[in-house]
Amino acid sequence: MEDLGYLTMGWFDIEVSACTIMDGEVKGLFLVRVTPSGIITPMLLFGQGANFKKHLAYMLAYSVKTAAKKYPPETEIRVNCARKPTEALVKKLIPGAKGNLAFFGSRREG
Repeated sequence: MEDLGYLTMGWFDIEVSACTIMDGEVKGLFLVRVTPSGIITPMLLFGQGANFKKHLAYMLAYSVKTAAKKYPPETEIRVNCARKPTEALVKKLIPGAKGNLAFFGSRREG
């Protein structure tokens, strides 16, 4: 997301999003957006440091529990799997998940 630095925290669901802080430093960040139509979309999953995998797991677990309490079971979750690491993570966490193929592109003006 090129414009991530310009978005306000209100653009994300701050109740479902998560952050890991150790010794005053951000070690992990999981930002989740809920669209006006109610679709949950993970936007950023980031971890750093020696225990980054543990931080990622804790943030994901927290967000799933919180979203399950806040939203009805039929709420759609849309994950952009354009990048191979994202696709691999989704396959590992949700082995039976089905997705739709999406095509996108851009054009040069001028």
